[in-house]
Amino acid sequence: MAGNHTINYHLNHWESEDKVLRTEFNEDNLKIDEALAGLRTDQRALAELVDRLTLRLVTGSYVGTGKSETIHYSIGAAPKLLVVTTNNEYDYHTCTGLWAMGGVAFVNYTDQYVNLMPNYVAFDEDGFSINHSLLDLRSGLNRDGSRQTYRVLC
Repeated sequence: MAGNHTINYHLNHWESEDKVLRTEFNEDNLKIDEALAGLRTDQRALAELVDRLTLRLVTGSYVGTGKSETIHYSIGAAPKLLVVTTNNEYDYHTCTGLWAMGGVAFVNYTDQYVNLMPNYVAFDEDGFSINHSLLDLRSGLNRDGSRQTYRVLC
């Protein structure tokens, strides 16, 4: 029987005069197995936390259709922040971009006017949708033939 034990896991530590018992080896193996299983669980939890905290930037663009409709843009991830910029050139009150986060969108115009639009953008697990029926299609983010560039933090 072991006369001493290790400090951290209290594993058996035999002296030269101690009698070695198979049951002590089995007890030690169970302690080691439980400790290693705990490490694996901790590693998985840490990996999940890092994955949730890591932001990824997705960029892309689309060309406006000129239609008054809601369009879904698939990016393969759930957005946290969306920024859309455009090359619209219509008049002094032309939309120049969009910021959206948490279900609220802010649309800015060339005359430095900013419009709060709570139902204009929706996020889902695969991307975002823009309700293009809520803006003037000549000056909005779906003007026919006008290219919009988006940057999304996921």
